[in-house]
Amino acid sequence: MIIFLIYFLFLAEIILSLKSLKLGLYLYLAIRLVLPTTARLGSISLNSACILVVLTIFFLKEKMNIRKTSLFPFPLLVLPLFLLGLFAKTPISFQFSELMQFTLTELIPFFLMLNIIRDEDKNRCCQLIYISFIIIGIYGIISFFLPYNILYMSFYDIFRVGTVYEISDEALLMGALNGRATGNTSGGIIWGQICLIVTSFALFDGDSNKKLRNAVVFLGSLNCLLCTKRSALVPLTLILLIYLLQRLSKINLKSIAVILSMIMAVLILQRFFPDIFERNFIAALKFWDDRAAESAGLHGSTFNMRMEQATYLNQMISSCALQGFGFNYPTYYVQVYHGIHPFMLGFESIYFSAVASSGYIGFIVWMFFFLRIYKKTTAINRQYRYVHLTYIISIFMSGIQSTLWLYLVIVALMFLKEERGIRSNVQTVNID
Repeated sequence: MIIFLIYFLFLAEIILSLKSLKLGLYLYLAIRLVLPTTARLGSISLNSACILVVLTIFFLKEKMNIRKTSLFPFPLLVLPLFLLGLFAKTPISFQFSELMQFTLTELIPFFLMLNIIRDEDKNRCCQLIYISFIIIGIYGIISFFLPYNILYMSFYDIFRVGTVYEISDEALLMGALNGRATGNTSGGIIWGQICLIVTSFALFDGDSNKKLRNAVVFLGSLNCLLCTKRSALVPLTLILLIYLLQRLSKINLKSIAVILSMIMAVLILQRFFPDIFERNFIAALKFWDDRAAESAGLHGSTFNMRMEQATYLNQMISSCALQGFGFNYPTYYVQVYHGIHPFMLGFESIYFSAVASSGYIGFIVWMFFFLRIYKKTTAINRQYRYVHLTYIISIFMSGIQSTLWLYLVIVALMFLKEERGIRSNVQTVNID
């Protein structure tokens, strides 16, 4: 049944893309948001196959009419990382393959968004993302109460393909997918980061349907709470406090109702679900306190552990501090040594992964990339800075958990807002 569904969706992707690139892109976004990433067509993932279809038809139909704004990730991020890799120890063939896969799965959706979605379709695209998230967000809450994640495991059992960090069946059943919300992913870290991105955007998206946005904020916040990961809980707590403070500055019946509702939700959680309240809410407020996190049963690496890893990393790359070991070195390490690093584990911070892969220069490249996005989008709407803030905090705490594509799709929607009613479908905003 699942295999039939995969091939049906791929066929639908081809037909819709030939009929309308916009519909094809919508279907791709819905598939990627709702289905587990382990869904495959032979040796290629369903996500990669679908985005290749849209990309190929785009170049055949559009004849290279491209918005300049959509190109900025390539010279600003891909090219510098490629050049740094030429001076690294990791084989060039591996780096090139990983860089091409990274470009296809993480950057091309942003490129296609700005070249296919027209200004007047921005709100419709937002609604699609919100509805898709609501569907999988409801299941995310259900997954918290299940003995294991039925949706993810159904796809895993069929395709037996996940990340290079291969997880045993026992771990999947007894630990990785038990006792926390995981949605359509293999773990709480990834799921929490997805929920955080969509929730933070919905909070400050003033254009889209309010009921949909409210549903997203409710489901996203609850899923972040139930995923039990500090990398989601800490930024979520921060952005909700910012939102509340903004509401307090505009006192009216609506803002009072929102504030009272949130206070009531916290009190209900404390009264009827004390374990969840203590484990997640209180521990998140004390994110720097490892003892509080441990006593509350909050999952994840400790603050002291992260500091020790940072010290170790500096010593580890001393011979190649500027350029690092090569693009996506954490994956290369796992493939060569058949397991995660004994001390750095999965290099679970943008600082760890960027420095190990591309050195301190590469880390600066990444930070400059995010800085350019921040400056451009906050010039459109200052409220967007909170979306970037939450994501940056999260990736420093846990790394980019295959969520850059979603973050950049949201960024594309931010860009489209500026262009509405001002520019033609070919003219563009210069990122510089």
